[in-house]
Amino acid sequence: MSLAISTVISYCSLDARFLEKCIQQAGAFSKEVIVVSADHRFNGEPEDRSTLIDLQKNYPLVRFIELEWSDHSNSRYWHNMMRWVGKEAASTPWIMFLDADEIPEGERMRAYLAAQPMDQDAYIFSCYWYFRDATLQATKTEFCGLLIRKDLLTESMVFSDHERWACKHHPELKIVDMVTDRGRSLIHHYSWVRTKAEMLQKVASW
Repeated sequence: MSLAISTVISYCSLDARFLEKCIQQAGAFSKEVIVVSADHRFNGEPEDRSTLIDLQKNYPLVRFIELEWSDHSNSRYWHNMMRWVGKEAASTPWIMFLDADEIPEGERMRAYLAAQPMDQDAYIFSCYWYFRDATLQATKTEFCGLLIRKDLLTESMVFSDHERWACKHHPELKIVDMVTDRGRSLIHHYSWVRTKAEMLQKVASW
């Protein structure tokens, strides 16, 4: 059973190895999945679109949106623009914002959210995170993944230097932070599961 949630996944080809799993897991609890990318990396290099082309064939129900990048703004603006475009394309009352390397446990997330009264404005999730290899899980958790009511997302909130986490600076919002399912995180963040060369490439592309 899908919920009234649109999951918006921000993607670049540096996260190609994670995207399909992210799509699959998001699909377990989402009414729709929207993947937003740009035609260039934020350092100006043309994007490798091969993964997107393959996934568009295999996941016809997923909506893929590609932005035309230019160097008129910094990378933070483009991160925000990708989420704004995804938000505008979404058709549901709730939006889950994920990066492609933030992979939820789809069935656990579905069961957790189905059991909630959903009487808050936003939910920020605890996540496990990893370094160099997907088996090397940190002993501490971080946060990633934002579920928020679509009608609360104003342009000024999205286009913030704090990106997704700008909602924390709005005291009028009811936010649950570091959400877990009985103490277990629902999302795995593979941000640093890369070779040294890939890590350097990722940081250079920011």
